[in-house]
Amino acid sequence: MFHSSLAALLFFAAGIGNVFAQNLIDTAKHPGNPFAERQSVSCGGINFRWDFEGGSLDSVALVSQGDTLVYDLFSRRDPLNPADPKLAPSSRWYLFRMEGTSGKRIKLNIKRSECRRPFWSLNGVEYERLSAEEAPLGQGYILLDCATAHPADTIYIAYHNPYLASRLNKKIEQWSKLPFVQVSSIGKSYEGREMPLLHITEPSDCRKYVVYIHGRIHTSESPSSWHLEKLIDLIVANTPHSKRLREQLDLYILPFTNPDGVVNGLSRSALHGINLEVNHADPDSLTAVEVKNIRAFLTELTSKGKAVDLFLNMHSQIADYVTYWIHTAESSSKEAFFNLMKIANLTTSQNRLFTKGEFSFSKMHPKYLEGWFWDRFKEKTTALTFETPYSFYGRKRGEVADTLWVSERGMEELAANSYNALGDFFGIESQDRLFAEPKSGGGARQLRDKEYLYPGKSYVLAKRNGAKAIYKRSYLDAGKYNLYIWRCNLPGICEGDDNAFVKVGTIEQKKNGKFKYKYNKTIKGERLGTALLLPVSSDL
Repeated sequence: MFHSSLAALLFFAAGIGNVFAQNLIDTAKHPGNPFAERQSVSCGGINFRWDFEGGSLDSVALVSQGDTLVYDLFSRRDPLNPADPKLAPSSRWYLFRMEGTSGKRIKLNIKRSECRRPFWSLNGVEYERLSAEEAPLGQGYILLDCATAHPADTIYIAYHNPYLASRLNKKIEQWSKLPFVQVSSIGKSYEGREMPLLHITEPSDCRKYVVYIHGRIHTSESPSSWHLEKLIDLIVANTPHSKRLREQLDLYILPFTNPDGVVNGLSRSALHGINLEVNHADPDSLTAVEVKNIRAFLTELTSKGKAVDLFLNMHSQIADYVTYWIHTAESSSKEAFFNLMKIANLTTSQNRLFTKGEFSFSKMHPKYLEGWFWDRFKEKTTALTFETPYSFYGRKRGEVADTLWVSERGMEELAANSYNALGDFFGIESQDRLFAEPKSGGGARQLRDKEYLYPGKSYVLAKRNGAKAIYKRSYLDAGKYNLYIWRCNLPGICEGDDNAFVKVGTIEQKKNGKFKYKYNKTIKGERLGTALLLPVSSDL
Protein backbone atom coordinates (compact mmCIF):
# COMPACT_ATOMS: atom_id res chain seq x y z
CA MET A 1 0.00 0.00 0.00
CA PHE A 2 0.89 3.68 -0.32
CA HIS A 3 2.24 4.55 3.12
CA SER A 4 5.01 7.12 2.62
CA SER A 5 4.38 10.84 2.19
CA LEU A 6 3.73 12.07 -1.33
CA ALA A 7 6.93 14.10 -1.35
CA ALA A 8 8.98 11.09 -0.33
CA LEU A 9 7.79 8.81 -3.11
CA LEU A 10 10.48 6.69 -4.72
CA PHE A 11 11.13 8.14 -8.16
CA PHE A 12 12.91 5.91 -10.61
CA ALA A 13 15.12 8.50 -12.29
CA ALA A 14 17.22 5.92 -14.10
CA GLY A 15 16.65 2.38 -15.27
CA ILE A 16 12.88 2.82 -15.15
CA GLY A 17 12.43 0.53 -18.12
CA ASN A 18 14.32 -2.34 -16.55
CA VAL A 19 12.58 -1.91 -13.20
CA PHE A 20 9.06 -2.15 -14.58
CA ALA A 21 9.94 -4.52 -17.40
CA GLN A 22 10.90 -7.22 -14.96
CA ASN A 23 8.21 -6.45 -12.43
CA LEU A 24 5.27 -5.94 -14.77
CA ILE A 25 5.86 -8.75 -17.23
CA ASP A 26 7.22 -11.61 -15.08
CA THR A 27 5.39 -14.92 -15.40
CA ALA A 28 2.80 -15.29 -12.67
CA LYS A 29 4.20 -16.89 -9.53
CA HIS A 30 1.68 -16.17 -6.78
CA PRO A 31 0.53 -19.37 -5.03
CA GLY A 32 -3.07 -18.16 -5.33
CA ASN A 33 -2.84 -17.71 -9.09
CA PRO A 34 -5.18 -20.21 -10.80
CA PHE A 35 -3.38 -19.59 -14.11
CA ALA A 36 0.21 -20.02 -12.91
CA GLU A 37 0.48 -23.18 -14.99
CA ARG A 38 0.14 -21.91 -18.55
CA GLN A 39 -1.15 -24.33 -21.14
CA SER A 40 -0.92 -25.39 -24.76
CA VAL A 41 -3.00 -27.83 -26.76
CA SER A 42 -2.05 -29.76 -29.90
CA CYS A 43 -4.72 -31.23 -32.15
CA GLY A 44 -5.27 -31.61 -35.85
CA GLY A 45 -1.63 -30.80 -36.52
CA ILE A 46 -1.80 -27.33 -34.95
CA ASN A 47 -0.35 -26.31 -31.60
CA PHE A 48 -2.42 -23.70 -29.71
CA ARG A 49 -0.44 -21.78 -27.08
CA TRP A 50 -1.32 -19.07 -24.58
CA ASP A 51 1.67 -19.39 -22.25
CA PHE A 52 2.89 -15.81 -22.77
CA GLU A 53 2.13 -12.30 -21.56
CA GLY A 54 -1.57 -11.54 -21.84
CA GLY A 55 -2.29 -15.00 -23.31
CA SER A 56 -5.68 -16.45 -22.54
CA LEU A 57 -7.76 -19.41 -23.66
CA ASP A 58 -9.61 -22.15 -21.82
CA SER A 59 -9.77 -25.12 -24.18
CA VAL A 60 -9.67 -26.22 -27.81
CA ALA A 61 -11.69 -28.98 -29.47
CA LEU A 62 -11.16 -30.34 -32.99
CA VAL A 63 -14.59 -30.55 -34.61
CA SER A 64 -13.72 -31.86 -38.06
CA GLN A 65 -10.88 -32.42 -40.51
CA GLY A 66 -10.81 -32.20 -44.29
CA ASP A 67 -10.13 -29.33 -46.63
CA THR A 68 -10.80 -27.10 -43.64
CA LEU A 69 -9.76 -27.79 -40.05
CA VAL A 70 -12.66 -26.77 -37.80
CA TYR A 71 -12.11 -26.02 -34.11
CA ASP A 72 -14.27 -24.88 -31.21
CA LEU A 73 -12.31 -22.44 -29.06
CA PHE A 74 -13.55 -21.64 -25.56
CA SER A 75 -12.39 -18.40 -23.97
CA ARG A 76 -11.40 -18.54 -20.32
CA ARG A 77 -13.62 -17.31 -17.50
CA ASP A 78 -12.30 -14.99 -14.81
CA PRO A 79 -12.14 -16.35 -11.24
CA LEU A 80 -15.30 -16.18 -9.13
CA ASN A 81 -15.64 -12.80 -7.44
CA PRO A 82 -15.39 -13.26 -3.64
CA ALA A 83 -16.77 -9.75 -3.07
CA ASP A 84 -19.89 -10.51 -5.14
CA PRO A 85 -20.33 -14.23 -5.93
CA LYS A 86 -23.57 -13.46 -7.81
CA LEU A 87 -21.65 -11.44 -10.41
CA ALA A 88 -21.06 -13.80 -13.34
CA PRO A 89 -17.35 -14.07 -14.29
CA SER A 90 -16.49 -12.55 -17.65
CA SER A 91 -14.83 -14.51 -20.45
CA ARG A 92 -14.43 -11.78 -23.08
CA TRP A 93 -10.65 -11.73 -23.60
CA TYR A 94 -8.75 -14.23 -25.71
CA LEU A 95 -5.19 -14.08 -27.03
CA PHE A 96 -3.38 -17.15 -28.35
CA ARG A 97 -0.81 -18.33 -30.83
CA MET A 98 -1.23 -21.09 -33.43
CA GLU A 99 1.84 -22.98 -34.63
CA GLY A 100 1.89 -25.25 -37.68
CA THR A 101 -0.62 -23.26 -39.72
CA SER A 102 1.30 -23.01 -43.01
CA GLY A 103 -0.71 -24.10 -46.07
CA LYS A 104 -3.84 -24.91 -44.06
CA ARG A 105 -7.39 -23.62 -44.12
CA ILE A 106 -8.67 -23.14 -40.57
CA LYS A 107 -12.05 -22.28 -39.10
CA LEU A 108 -12.23 -21.18 -35.46
CA ASN A 109 -15.64 -21.13 -33.77
CA ILE A 110 -15.35 -18.67 -30.87
CA LYS A 111 -17.30 -19.79 -27.80
CA ARG A 112 -18.11 -17.77 -24.63
CA SER A 113 -16.99 -14.50 -26.23
CA GLU A 114 -17.65 -12.20 -29.18
CA CYS A 115 -16.04 -12.49 -32.58
CA ARG A 116 -16.28 -8.98 -34.00
CA ARG A 117 -13.47 -8.69 -36.51
CA PRO A 118 -10.71 -9.80 -34.10
CA PHE A 119 -7.03 -8.99 -34.71
CA TRP A 120 -4.21 -11.12 -36.08
CA SER A 121 -0.41 -10.85 -36.04
CA LEU A 122 2.65 -12.68 -37.32
CA ASN A 123 4.96 -11.59 -34.51
CA GLY A 124 2.72 -10.92 -31.49
CA VAL A 125 3.57 -7.20 -31.59
CA GLU A 126 2.08 -5.67 -34.72
CA TYR A 127 -1.61 -6.47 -35.12
CA GLU A 128 -4.29 -5.68 -37.68
CA ARG A 129 -7.99 -6.50 -38.01
CA LEU A 130 -9.14 -9.57 -39.84
CA SER A 131 -11.21 -8.78 -42.92
CA ALA A 132 -15.01 -8.81 -42.99
CA GLU A 133 -14.86 -12.03 -45.03
CA GLU A 134 -12.53 -13.72 -42.53
CA ALA A 135 -14.65 -12.73 -39.52
CA PRO A 136 -18.18 -11.79 -40.69
CA LEU A 137 -20.21 -9.89 -38.11
CA GLY A 138 -22.71 -11.95 -36.16
CA GLN A 139 -21.40 -15.33 -37.32
CA GLY A 140 -19.10 -16.14 -34.39
CA TYR A 141 -16.22 -17.63 -36.35
CA ILE A 142 -12.84 -16.82 -37.90
CA LEU A 143 -11.86 -18.32 -41.25
CA LEU A 144 -8.13 -18.29 -42.07
CA ASP A 145 -6.52 -19.34 -45.33
CA CYS A 146 -2.89 -19.92 -44.41
CA ALA A 147 -2.02 -20.99 -47.93
CA THR A 148 -2.77 -17.64 -49.60
CA ALA A 149 -3.98 -14.78 -47.35
CA HIS A 150 -1.85 -15.74 -44.34
CA PRO A 151 1.04 -17.88 -45.61
CA ALA A 152 2.78 -18.29 -42.26
CA ASP A 153 3.47 -21.12 -39.87
CA THR A 154 2.73 -19.04 -36.76
CA ILE A 155 -0.25 -16.72 -36.29
CA TYR A 156 -1.48 -14.81 -33.23
CA ILE A 157 -5.20 -14.12 -32.73
CA ALA A 158 -6.52 -11.51 -30.26
CA TYR A 159 -9.96 -10.30 -29.25
CA HIS A 160 -8.65 -6.77 -29.81
CA ASN A 161 -5.28 -5.21 -30.54
CA PRO A 162 -3.47 -6.06 -27.27
CA TYR A 163 -2.02 -3.32 -25.11
CA LEU A 164 0.30 -5.24 -22.82
CA ALA A 165 2.67 -4.42 -19.97
CA SER A 166 5.60 -4.69 -22.37
CA ARG A 167 4.10 -1.85 -24.44
CA LEU A 168 3.42 0.28 -21.36
CA ASN A 169 6.94 -0.34 -20.10
CA LYS A 170 8.48 1.01 -23.32
CA LYS A 171 6.28 4.10 -23.16
CA ILE A 172 7.10 4.69 -19.48
CA GLU A 173 10.79 4.46 -20.32
CA GLN A 174 10.25 7.06 -23.06
CA TRP A 175 8.09 9.41 -20.96
CA SER A 176 10.33 9.18 -17.89
CA LYS A 177 13.22 10.79 -19.78
CA LEU A 178 11.28 14.05 -20.01
CA PRO A 179 12.14 16.57 -17.28
CA PHE A 180 8.50 17.25 -16.39
CA VAL A 181 7.52 13.58 -15.97
CA GLN A 182 8.16 11.75 -12.74
CA VAL A 183 7.41 8.06 -12.33
CA SER A 184 6.63 6.41 -9.02
CA SER A 185 4.64 3.46 -7.71
CA ILE A 186 1.51 3.70 -5.59
CA GLY A 187 2.12 0.17 -4.32
CA LYS A 188 2.09 -3.43 -5.42
CA SER A 189 -0.68 -5.57 -6.81
CA TYR A 190 -1.96 -8.83 -5.35
CA GLU A 191 0.71 -10.72 -7.25
CA GLY A 192 3.46 -8.25 -6.36
CA ARG A 193 3.63 -6.08 -9.46
CA GLU A 194 4.30 -2.36 -9.14
CA MET A 195 1.47 0.02 -10.04
CA PRO A 196 3.41 2.78 -11.83
CA LEU A 197 2.13 6.34 -11.59
CA LEU A 198 3.04 9.24 -13.87
CA HIS A 199 3.15 12.74 -12.40
CA ILE A 200 3.22 15.30 -15.22
CA THR A 201 3.62 19.00 -14.43
CA GLU A 202 5.94 21.98 -14.93
CA PRO A 203 6.84 24.64 -12.36
CA SER A 204 4.92 27.90 -12.72
CA ASP A 205 3.25 30.67 -10.76
CA CYS A 206 -0.14 29.71 -12.20
CA ARG A 207 -2.97 28.24 -10.20
CA LYS A 208 -2.68 24.49 -10.60
CA TYR A 209 -5.65 22.19 -11.03
CA VAL A 210 -5.29 18.57 -9.93
CA VAL A 211 -6.25 15.91 -12.47
CA TYR A 212 -6.25 12.17 -11.79
CA ILE A 213 -6.70 9.67 -14.62
CA HIS A 214 -6.58 5.91 -14.42
CA GLY A 215 -7.15 3.11 -16.86
CA ARG A 216 -7.31 -0.60 -17.48
CA ILE A 217 -9.45 -1.67 -14.56
CA HIS A 218 -11.07 -4.23 -16.86
CA THR A 219 -8.10 -5.71 -18.63
CA SER A 220 -9.84 -6.84 -21.82
CA GLU A 221 -10.50 -3.15 -22.51
CA SER A 222 -7.31 -2.58 -24.46
CA PRO A 223 -8.76 0.24 -26.66
CA SER A 224 -8.86 2.43 -23.54
CA SER A 225 -5.09 2.00 -23.13
CA TRP A 226 -4.42 3.03 -26.73
CA HIS A 227 -6.61 6.10 -26.17
CA LEU A 228 -4.84 6.97 -22.91
CA GLU A 229 -1.38 6.50 -24.46
CA LYS A 230 -2.25 8.91 -27.29
CA LEU A 231 -3.59 11.41 -24.74
CA ILE A 232 -0.38 11.25 -22.67
CA ASP A 233 1.70 11.69 -25.84
CA LEU A 234 -0.18 14.93 -26.55
CA ILE A 235 0.19 16.19 -22.99
CA VAL A 236 3.97 15.67 -23.00
CA ALA A 237 4.44 17.01 -26.55
CA ASN A 238 6.75 19.93 -27.31
CA THR A 239 4.02 22.43 -28.22
CA PRO A 240 3.02 25.77 -26.65
CA HIS A 241 -0.40 24.47 -25.64
CA SER A 242 0.97 21.29 -24.05
CA LYS A 243 3.45 23.38 -22.08
CA ARG A 244 0.65 25.62 -20.81
CA LEU A 245 -1.35 22.56 -19.75
CA ARG A 246 1.64 21.26 -17.82
CA GLU A 247 2.12 24.66 -16.18
CA GLN A 248 -1.48 24.81 -14.97
CA LEU A 249 -2.22 21.15 -14.26
CA ASP A 250 -0.89 18.64 -11.77
CA LEU A 251 -1.62 15.45 -13.72
CA TYR A 252 -1.44 12.08 -11.98
CA ILE A 253 -1.96 9.16 -14.36
CA LEU A 254 -2.16 5.49 -13.39
CA PRO A 255 -2.11 3.64 -16.75
CA PHE A 256 -2.70 0.14 -15.33
CA THR A 257 -5.04 -0.17 -12.37
CA ASN A 258 -5.01 -3.94 -12.78
CA PRO A 259 -1.50 -5.08 -13.86
CA ASP A 260 -2.06 -8.70 -12.77
CA GLY A 261 -5.14 -8.91 -14.97
CA VAL A 262 -3.26 -7.61 -18.01
CA VAL A 263 -0.33 -10.01 -17.64
CA ASN A 264 -2.52 -13.01 -16.86
CA GLY A 265 -4.97 -12.37 -19.69
CA LEU A 266 -8.09 -11.81 -17.59
CA SER A 267 -11.22 -10.06 -18.83
CA ARG A 268 -12.76 -7.88 -16.12
CA SER A 269 -11.43 -8.99 -12.76
CA ALA A 270 -8.12 -8.86 -10.96
CA LEU A 271 -6.28 -12.10 -10.23
CA HIS A 272 -8.24 -12.69 -7.01
CA GLY A 273 -11.52 -12.42 -8.97
CA ILE A 274 -12.56 -9.01 -7.64
CA ASN A 275 -13.99 -6.50 -10.11
CA LEU A 276 -12.00 -3.42 -9.08
CA GLU A 277 -14.47 -1.01 -10.69
CA VAL A 278 -17.27 -1.80 -8.20
CA ASN A 279 -15.17 -2.58 -5.12
CA HIS A 280 -15.27 0.75 -3.28
CA ALA A 281 -18.22 0.07 -0.97
CA ASP A 282 -17.22 -3.45 0.11
CA PRO A 283 -15.91 -4.23 3.62
CA ASP A 284 -12.18 -3.95 4.11
CA SER A 285 -11.76 -7.73 4.14
CA LEU A 286 -13.20 -7.89 0.60
CA THR A 287 -11.48 -4.76 -0.76
CA ALA A 288 -8.71 -5.55 -3.25
CA VAL A 289 -5.19 -4.39 -2.48
CA GLU A 290 -5.17 -2.50 -5.78
CA VAL A 291 -8.22 -0.48 -4.67
CA LYS A 292 -6.64 0.13 -1.27
CA ASN A 293 -3.50 1.42 -2.99
CA ILE A 294 -5.51 3.85 -5.12
CA ARG A 295 -7.52 5.16 -2.20
CA ALA A 296 -4.43 5.52 0.00
CA PHE A 297 -2.72 7.51 -2.74
CA LEU A 298 -5.75 9.76 -3.28
CA THR A 299 -6.25 10.22 0.46
CA GLU A 300 -2.68 11.42 0.84
CA LEU A 301 -2.86 13.56 -2.28
CA THR A 302 -5.89 15.38 -0.84
CA SER A 303 -4.78 15.29 2.80
CA LYS A 304 -4.28 19.07 2.97
CA GLY A 305 -7.85 19.72 1.92
CA LYS A 306 -7.21 20.26 -1.79
CA ALA A 307 -9.63 18.16 -3.84
CA VAL A 308 -8.89 16.45 -7.12
CA ASP A 309 -10.51 18.81 -9.62
CA LEU A 310 -11.09 16.23 -12.36
CA PHE A 311 -11.10 12.43 -12.41
CA LEU A 312 -11.30 10.52 -15.69
CA ASN A 313 -11.92 6.77 -15.52
CA MET A 314 -10.83 5.24 -18.84
CA HIS A 315 -12.77 2.19 -20.08
CA SER A 316 -13.94 0.43 -23.25
CA GLN A 317 -17.39 -0.99 -23.98
CA ILE A 318 -18.94 -3.59 -26.24
CA ALA A 319 -21.49 -1.05 -27.54
CA ASP A 320 -20.50 0.37 -30.93
CA TYR A 321 -20.07 4.00 -29.92
CA VAL A 322 -18.06 6.24 -27.61
CA THR A 323 -19.74 7.45 -24.44
CA TYR A 324 -19.31 9.28 -21.16
CA TRP A 325 -21.10 7.89 -18.12
CA ILE A 326 -22.56 10.98 -16.46
CA HIS A 327 -24.11 10.93 -13.00
CA THR A 328 -27.54 12.49 -12.87
CA ALA A 329 -28.28 15.75 -11.09
CA GLU A 330 -30.84 13.93 -8.92
CA SER A 331 -28.12 11.60 -7.55
CA SER A 332 -25.48 14.32 -7.21
CA SER A 333 -26.32 18.03 -7.59
CA LYS A 334 -27.20 20.63 -10.18
CA GLU A 335 -23.69 22.10 -10.08
CA ALA A 336 -22.00 18.70 -10.37
CA PHE A 337 -24.20 17.80 -13.34
CA PHE A 338 -23.39 21.14 -14.99
CA ASN A 339 -19.65 20.43 -14.77
CA LEU A 340 -20.05 16.87 -16.01
CA MET A 341 -22.11 18.00 -18.98
CA LYS A 342 -19.67 20.81 -19.70
CA ILE A 343 -16.63 18.57 -20.13
CA ALA A 344 -18.73 16.01 -22.00
CA ASN A 345 -19.94 18.63 -24.48
CA LEU A 346 -16.46 20.10 -24.82
CA THR A 347 -15.27 16.62 -25.79
CA THR A 348 -17.97 16.14 -28.43
CA SER A 349 -17.50 19.61 -29.91
CA GLN A 350 -16.13 19.27 -33.46
CA ASN A 351 -15.80 15.51 -32.88
CA ARG A 352 -16.88 13.25 -35.77
CA LEU A 353 -16.47 10.07 -33.70
CA PHE A 354 -18.47 11.06 -30.62
CA THR A 355 -21.76 12.99 -30.47
CA LYS A 356 -23.97 14.29 -27.68
CA GLY A 357 -26.67 11.74 -28.47
CA GLU A 358 -24.26 9.03 -27.29
CA PHE A 359 -23.99 10.20 -23.66
CA SER A 360 -25.01 7.67 -20.99
CA PHE A 361 -26.44 8.47 -17.57
CA SER A 362 -26.41 6.68 -14.22
CA LYS A 363 -26.98 7.30 -10.55
CA MET A 364 -24.10 8.11 -8.26
CA HIS A 365 -23.17 5.04 -6.19
CA PRO A 366 -20.50 4.52 -3.50
CA LYS A 367 -19.30 1.28 -5.11
CA TYR A 368 -17.61 3.36 -7.82
CA LEU A 369 -14.57 5.58 -7.33
CA GLU A 370 -16.74 8.44 -8.58
CA GLY A 371 -18.96 7.78 -5.56
CA TRP A 372 -15.92 7.75 -3.27
CA PHE A 373 -14.97 11.20 -4.58
CA TRP A 374 -18.56 12.45 -4.21
CA ASP A 375 -18.81 11.36 -0.59
CA ARG A 376 -15.65 13.33 0.23
CA PHE A 377 -15.59 16.33 -2.08
CA LYS A 378 -19.06 16.72 -3.60
CA GLU A 379 -18.99 19.25 -6.49
CA LYS A 380 -15.31 20.04 -5.98
CA THR A 381 -14.41 16.94 -7.98
CA THR A 382 -15.78 16.42 -11.49
CA ALA A 383 -15.61 12.64 -11.94
CA LEU A 384 -16.82 10.57 -14.88
CA THR A 385 -16.09 7.48 -16.96
CA PHE A 386 -15.02 7.57 -20.61
CA GLU A 387 -15.80 4.53 -22.77
CA THR A 388 -14.25 3.76 -26.15
CA PRO A 389 -15.74 0.97 -28.30
CA TYR A 390 -13.90 -2.17 -29.41
CA SER A 391 -15.49 -2.36 -32.83
CA PHE A 392 -16.64 0.78 -34.60
CA TYR A 393 -17.90 4.28 -33.95
CA GLY A 394 -21.34 5.60 -34.73
CA ARG A 395 -23.55 2.49 -34.55
CA LYS A 396 -26.02 4.49 -32.51
CA ARG A 397 -26.21 6.88 -35.46
CA GLY A 398 -26.71 4.01 -37.89
CA GLU A 399 -23.21 4.32 -39.32
CA VAL A 400 -21.17 1.17 -39.96
CA ALA A 401 -18.73 2.49 -42.57
CA ASP A 402 -15.50 0.50 -42.77
CA THR A 403 -13.54 3.68 -42.10
CA LEU A 404 -15.20 3.96 -38.69
CA TRP A 405 -13.82 0.70 -37.30
CA VAL A 406 -11.77 1.34 -34.17
CA SER A 407 -8.11 1.75 -35.03
CA GLU A 408 -4.96 3.27 -33.60
CA ARG A 409 -5.47 6.26 -35.92
CA GLY A 410 -9.00 6.73 -34.60
CA MET A 411 -7.66 6.69 -31.03
CA GLU A 412 -5.30 9.52 -31.97
CA GLU A 413 -8.30 11.51 -33.17
CA LEU A 414 -10.29 10.79 -30.01
CA ALA A 415 -7.28 11.65 -27.86
CA ALA A 416 -6.95 15.02 -29.59
CA ASN A 417 -10.56 15.85 -28.68
CA SER A 418 -9.98 14.73 -25.08
CA TYR A 419 -6.80 16.81 -24.95
CA ASN A 420 -8.57 19.95 -26.16
CA ALA A 421 -11.50 19.37 -23.79
CA LEU A 422 -9.10 18.95 -20.85
CA GLY A 423 -7.62 22.41 -21.36
CA ASP A 424 -10.90 24.06 -22.35
CA PHE A 425 -12.64 22.75 -19.21
CA PHE A 426 -10.17 24.71 -17.06
CA GLY A 427 -9.98 27.66 -19.44
CA ILE A 428 -6.31 27.09 -20.22
CA GLU A 429 -5.14 28.96 -23.29
CA SER A 430 -1.94 29.38 -25.28
CA GLN A 431 -0.90 31.04 -28.51
CA ASP A 432 -2.36 27.98 -30.28
CA ARG A 433 -5.76 28.14 -28.57
CA LEU A 434 -7.14 31.49 -27.40
CA PHE A 435 -10.44 32.54 -25.81
CA ALA A 436 -12.50 35.71 -25.69
CA GLU A 437 -15.37 36.16 -23.26
CA PRO A 438 -18.69 37.60 -24.54
CA LYS A 439 -20.10 40.95 -23.48
CA SER A 440 -23.64 42.04 -24.25
CA GLY A 441 -24.15 44.71 -26.88
CA GLY A 442 -27.35 46.25 -28.19
CA GLY A 443 -30.37 44.01 -27.84
CA ALA A 444 -28.53 41.42 -25.71
CA ARG A 445 -28.33 40.47 -22.05
CA GLN A 446 -25.39 38.91 -20.18
CA LEU A 447 -26.18 35.97 -17.88
CA ARG A 448 -24.37 33.54 -15.58
CA ASP A 449 -27.08 31.01 -14.68
CA LYS A 450 -26.39 27.30 -15.00
CA GLU A 451 -29.58 26.34 -16.75
CA TYR A 452 -27.49 26.33 -19.93
CA LEU A 453 -24.07 24.89 -20.66
CA TYR A 454 -21.19 27.25 -21.33
CA PRO A 455 -17.43 27.33 -20.75
CA GLY A 456 -16.00 30.54 -19.37
CA LYS A 457 -17.69 33.03 -17.04
CA SER A 458 -20.96 33.93 -18.75
CA TYR A 459 -23.03 33.88 -21.91
CA VAL A 460 -25.02 36.43 -23.89
CA LEU A 461 -28.76 36.08 -24.60
CA ALA A 462 -30.06 37.71 -27.79
CA LYS A 463 -33.30 39.54 -26.93
CA ARG A 464 -34.00 40.24 -30.60
CA ASN A 465 -32.75 39.27 -34.04
CA GLY A 466 -29.44 40.96 -34.78
CA ALA A 467 -28.53 41.50 -31.11
CA LYS A 468 -24.80 42.00 -30.55
CA ALA A 469 -22.29 39.80 -28.71
CA ILE A 470 -19.00 41.64 -28.32
CA TYR A 471 -15.73 39.75 -27.91
CA LYS A 472 -12.55 41.46 -26.71
CA ARG A 473 -8.99 40.57 -25.80
CA SER A 474 -6.40 42.94 -24.41
CA TYR A 475 -3.85 41.49 -26.83
CA LEU A 476 -3.75 39.31 -29.93
CA ASP A 477 -0.87 38.65 -32.31
CA ALA A 478 -1.32 39.79 -35.89
CA GLY A 479 -2.44 36.99 -38.20
CA LYS A 480 -5.41 35.04 -39.51
CA TYR A 481 -7.63 33.11 -37.12
CA ASN A 482 -10.56 30.78 -37.48
CA LEU A 483 -13.23 31.97 -35.09
CA TYR A 484 -15.56 29.59 -33.26
CA ILE A 485 -18.36 30.67 -30.91
CA TRP A 486 -19.94 28.45 -28.26
CA ARG A 487 -23.69 28.08 -28.75
CA CYS A 488 -25.64 27.09 -25.65
CA ASN A 489 -29.26 27.22 -26.70
CA LEU A 490 -30.92 24.27 -25.04
CA PRO A 491 -30.73 22.78 -21.53
CA GLY A 492 -29.34 19.31 -20.97
CA ILE A 493 -28.57 17.21 -24.04
CA CYS A 494 -28.61 19.01 -27.36
CA GLU A 495 -28.11 17.97 -30.95
CA GLY A 496 -26.56 19.73 -33.92
CA ASP A 497 -24.77 23.01 -33.27
CA ASP A 498 -25.93 23.43 -29.67
CA ASN A 499 -23.49 23.19 -26.77
CA ALA A 500 -20.49 23.23 -29.09
CA PHE A 501 -17.93 25.51 -30.66
CA VAL A 502 -19.36 26.43 -34.05
CA LYS A 503 -17.21 28.04 -36.71
CA VAL A 504 -18.52 31.47 -37.71
CA GLY A 505 -15.71 32.51 -40.03
CA THR A 506 -12.08 33.49 -40.51
CA ILE A 507 -10.85 36.86 -39.26
CA GLU A 508 -7.65 38.81 -39.69
CA GLN A 509 -5.90 40.67 -36.89
CA LYS A 510 -3.91 43.25 -38.85
CA LYS A 511 -1.46 44.23 -36.12
CA ASN A 512 -0.39 43.13 -32.67
CA GLY A 513 -2.56 44.60 -29.95
CA LYS A 514 -6.15 44.82 -28.77
CA PHE A 515 -8.76 42.56 -30.33
CA LYS A 516 -12.45 43.35 -30.71
CA TYR A 517 -15.09 41.46 -32.66
CA LYS A 518 -18.83 42.14 -32.88
CA TYR A 519 -21.12 39.26 -33.75
CA ASN A 520 -24.63 40.32 -34.76
CA LYS A 521 -25.93 37.41 -36.83
CA THR A 522 -28.02 36.38 -33.89
CA ILE A 523 -31.56 35.03 -33.72
CA LYS A 524 -33.90 36.04 -30.92
CA GLY A 525 -33.48 33.64 -28.01
CA GLU A 526 -30.02 32.50 -29.09
CA ARG A 527 -27.41 32.12 -26.37
CA LEU A 528 -23.73 32.62 -27.19
CA GLY A 529 -20.77 31.77 -24.98
CA THR A 530 -17.00 31.95 -25.21
CA ALA A 531 -15.26 32.55 -28.54
CA LEU A 532 -12.35 30.33 -29.53
CA LEU A 533 -9.62 31.69 -31.80
CA LEU A 534 -7.33 29.25 -33.55
CA PRO A 535 -4.47 30.33 -35.80
CA VAL A 536 -5.33 29.17 -39.30
CA SER A 537 -2.11 27.13 -39.35
CA SER A 538 -3.20 25.07 -36.32
CA ASP A 539 -6.98 24.84 -36.73
CA LEU A 540 -9.11 21.99 -35.39
